[in-house]
Amino acid sequence: MSITDKIKMVMVSAGVSGRGLGAALGCTPQSASTKINRGIKSIDDLIKIVDYCGGCVQLKTKDGTVIPLTIDDTKN
Repeated sequence: MSITDKIKMVMVSAGVSGRGLGAALGCTPQSASTKINRGIKSIDDLIKIVDYCGGCVQLKTKDGTVIPLTIDDTKN
């Protein structure tokens, strides 16, 4: 299963449409929908979408350390 398919599963679970992500991604609803349909290519966009849907993105090291990626990580 592709990353885009997994993101879409998160969106369905949260009841969020591609167009509904416009505000989260800082673009128009149409641009957000297009971005979802073409596939997410940016970790920043992934974090923003998952955060908007009420989820979280984490990295887990070999020794079990969990490092959360938050919306604050997307701000430069």
